[in-house]
Amino acid sequence: LAPSLRTPPAPSTSRWTDHDRNQLWVHSPANPRTGIVVFAPREVEGRSSTGPEFYRPWIDHLLEGGRTVLYFEYDYDLPALRRLAALPALLEQAGTAIEGLDSEPLAVVADGRGVKFGVCFTEWLVERRNRAADAYCLVEPASGLRDVLKSKGFDRFDRTTAFLGIRAADSDAAETFDDFVSDASRLPGANRRILVLPAERHGEEQLATGRGSALCPSPAVGSAMEDDLDRLAIWRAVDWVLERRLDSDSPDLSGMPSEWPLGAWADGTPRRPATSN
Repeated sequence: LAPSLRTPPAPSTSRWTDHDRNQLWVHSPANPRTGIVVFAPREVEGRSSTGPEFYRPWIDHLLEGGRTVLYFEYDYDLPALRRLAALPALLEQAGTAIEGLDSEPLAVVADGRGVKFGVCFTEWLVERRNRAADAYCLVEPASGLRDVLKSKGFDRFDRTTAFLGIRAADSDAAETFDDFVSDASRLPGANRRILVLPAERHGEEQLATGRGSALCPSPAVGSAMEDDLDRLAIWRAVDWVLERRLDSDSPDLSGMPSEWPLGAWADGTPRRPATSN
């Protein structure tokens, strides 16, 4: 066929499932570039697991950028320790499909209580692959995560690991989260940043970025609607970190913008920006 008539390559997906219905999805881009993103989703009320369909726009965004995405879907009904124990077995089961974990630049993105799996994966990476992630992004932590945030998994960070924490201004986990990012992470100051999304109302409108996951447009998760996604700072901030740590030799997060525009309200009034310290 002439070049203009050829069907462009499409992304592909592989899946591994254990006997407890936990699943590992490997999404491979059509035109891969450097970097793997490991994603641990939040728990969604009323469901037994959070499948990748909840994060489809975000996953597609990463695939279009040439990133390989590893996505963990776990069964909420299982005891926590049994769920976490499933992750190493699924990774081993995936075998050659994840060989890039040994050599490719790597980022871990955890949403809400997905931080537990992020910790577990970090431990597995050090123990089985003898390496640390290049970047770690934690989005809008749930309350009650003090012990998890101070788990030994985060002590396994290499000092060159970049860490981006993202939360709403009125998050009920704000103090714990900020203390962790500032102290417990033990990372140099230039390697860690917190992005804070404003809690704001304008007439009958309310900024939705602090409700649920702004990585996911599904109303079932309580976040912003899909037509608001182009105005959300989270995607751009995470992209900035990924490009900084996966695509270049930049040693830290210095130079990260201090403000991230969130667009305007329906009447054209500018929204307050998200801010990073």
